[in-house]
Amino acid sequence: MAGRMRGAAACALAGRPLLVHSFAQWRAAARDLLAHQVAPHTVLWIALRDEGAPLSRAADPATVPAAPLRIPRTLMHLLQAAACCRVPGRWAFLYLVLWRWQRGERAVLSPADPDGARLHGMAATVRREELAMLAAIRFRERRADTGPPRFVAWCEPRHAVLARLARHFASRMGRVSFMIATPDASVLWDGARLHSTGALLRGPGDIDAGGDAAWPVHYRGLFHPPRLHADLMKNLP
Repeated sequence: MAGRMRGAAACALAGRPLLVHSFAQWRAAARDLLAHQVAPHTVLWIALRDEGAPLSRAADPATVPAAPLRIPRTLMHLLQAAACCRVPGRWAFLYLVLWRWQRGERAVLSPADPDGARLHGMAATVRREELAMLAAIRFRERRADTGPPRFVAWCEPRHAVLARLARHFASRMGRVSFMIATPDASVLWDGARLHSTGALLRGPGDIDAGGDAAWPVHYRGLFHPPRLHADLMKNLP
């Protein structure tokens, strides 16, 4: 009976479009697919560019409980980095790598393997992009009487490194609020918590026009000074 249930669930998941715009969402879907032994070639992954969209599961809850993914930290770090590489078919490729690993093909982690080489190359591309953006970002300070965010920056990364950049600056700017905006998404730091949303600026020129634009109102809707407690600051990303 369990085998028939698993087979029926696999048929339901196979070939079904899965909309993905984050690593967490992809991982949740991959866990369900692997639990039902859904082969990579039967899955249709659709990448969404908007990094600021709300997260939701890409697949319905499975009828058979999904087994936890037990993979080495090295592979997890590679998958997380490669997921930020904006190349066609990235989510399908990452699922292929995970599928191979779960089936005992440890060579997929080696740069000598074709898939392993591609995985390492994507991760390296993202790391270079992250370093380039960290060096290029310039925050502009806003007047204190305009309210938060105190600092605003604009950048145009080629790959999805916005969240990684935001965590870096949040760990260094403490309780000082900031926003980093890109053409696709924005990340806002209220001094204790990061918030992701869609694009709020059209370009760097909107920073200077911040007093008349809609994004300061959007930010103030997220900003709550009571959040700035010592216990929250211990849980910075």
